[in-house]
Amino acid sequence: MLKVILVFVGGGLGSAARYGVSLLLVPKEGTFPWNTFTVNVVGCFVIGIIAAYLKARHSEVEWAPLFFVTGILGGFTTFSSFGNETIFLIRYDEWRLACAYASGSICFGLLAVWIGWVIVEALTRS
Repeated sequence: MLKVILVFVGGGLGSAARYGVSLLLVPKEGTFPWNTFTVNVVGCFVIGIIAAYLKARHSEVEWAPLFFVTGILGGFTTFSSFGNETIFLIRYDEWRLACAYASGSICFGLLAVWIGWVIVEALTRS
């Protein structure tokens, strides 16, 4: 139960931080989405720091990855998890898996967003 609470509290903090960034960097419609871009890049940078630190410490603190990585960064951006998992595969010399994961996540993710739009537009068209 403690693990769920750690993820829950961390996720709330990460989501609040993401909202704070979105208030600071409000994009105009049809312009580059600096708010999301910033969140994704900062999240990737921070997950790199945390993952490297926890690996160097041999994950002595069991709660830390749950609170910081799954919770805070998961609430802030899941793109950081995507980046970390891709680098994890590369560091273990799994280049084919890394390329498949990265390209598949981007292509199928965009396809899924597009299909979602098409479905809702079809259902709401009167």
